[in-house]
Amino acid sequence: MIRTSLSIALVLALAGCKKEPRGKGQAEADMAKMQELTDQMCACRRTDKACADRVQDAMTKYSIDMAAQSSSVRDIKPTAAEMKKMTELGQKYAECMTAAVTQPEPLPPSPEPVPPATPWTPAEVKAPATVEQLLAAARAWAPGVDDQFRIADLEAFYVDADGIVDADSGRVTIEPGLAPPGQEDDPKRRTGAPVKPSAARSTACLEVSWTAENGWARSPRSRCFDALTPFPRCTVAAIWKRAIAKGAPADALAVLKLREGAPRRWSFAIKDQPRNVDIRYSFDDDCELAVEKP
Repeated sequence: MIRTSLSIALVLALAGCKKEPRGKGQAEADMAKMQELTDQMCACRRTDKACADRVQDAMTKYSIDMAAQSSSVRDIKPTAAEMKKMTELGQKYAECMTAAVTQPEPLPPSPEPVPPATPWTPAEVKAPATVEQLLAAARAWAPGVDDQFRIADLEAFYVDADGIVDADSGRVTIEPGLAPPGQEDDPKRRTGAPVKPSAARSTACLEVSWTAENGWARSPRSRCFDALTPFPRCTVAAIWKRAIAKGAPADALAVLKLREGAPRRWSFAIKDQPRNVDIRYSFDDDCELAVEKP
C-alpha cells in the first residue's frame, strides 16, 4: 500500500509539472530531480527515519512548487516511456522510504542462563590426600546436590598422624545430613546474625566414599542425619595428637569416626590383631574455631 501510494503521487507530481511552455528540457530536468530525490532516499540508512523525513519534505516541497507553476498552463501528457520511468522511480523511492522508516522487530529476550549441572560426585582429589582435603571437596559439592545438605557423618579408615589417607588400604566415607528445622545455617551468614527458618526438608539422602585407587563413588542412603555446622570442629591431625598424648603409636594407621550427635564425639581406634594392638579412644569434637575478623 505504501509503495503504490507513493508511486502514484510521484507520477502525478511529475505529470503535473510537464507544461507546454516548459518544453522537453524542463521535463528532463523534472525527471532528473526525481532521480536525485530517489537517490537521496535510498542513501538513508535502514531505520533512519530522520533522514527519510528530510528527503520526503524536499519531495513534498518540490511537488507543491511544480503544481503552483503549472496551475495556469495547459499540461502536456507524459509519454509512455516517461510514465514507465516515473513509475520505476516511484517504486524505488517507496521501497527505500519503507526501509528507512520501518523499525526492526525487537529481538526476543535472551533465555535465562542454565546453571551447570552439579557433578555426580565431589571434585577430584588426587592421592596422597588428607581427610581435610576430602571434607573440603565434599563440603563444596553437597549444597549443589541439595541446598539443605551439610556434612553430618565422617568415617576415615587407615589414616596416619598427619591426617593423610593410606594409599593402599585407606578409605573415607562422608555423608551429608540436613540442618534440623529452624537451625539451617547459611554459609554466607555472618557470625552473630539471626538464623533464617529452614525450608521443607529433603528426603534424598546419600553418601560418598573416596579411595586412592578409584577416587569418589556415590551411593544412596535410607535416611538423613541431622547436621549442625561447623562439622567437624577438630581436624584429624588434632585428634591424632590427643591420641598420641595418651600412648597411641605415632607411626600407626587409625580408624576415625565422627557422627553428628549430642555430645559430638570422635571415635579413634588402632587395631592390629597379629601385633596384639587394640587401642580405642573417644574424644570430644570441641576444638576452638577461628572467628571471622570484623
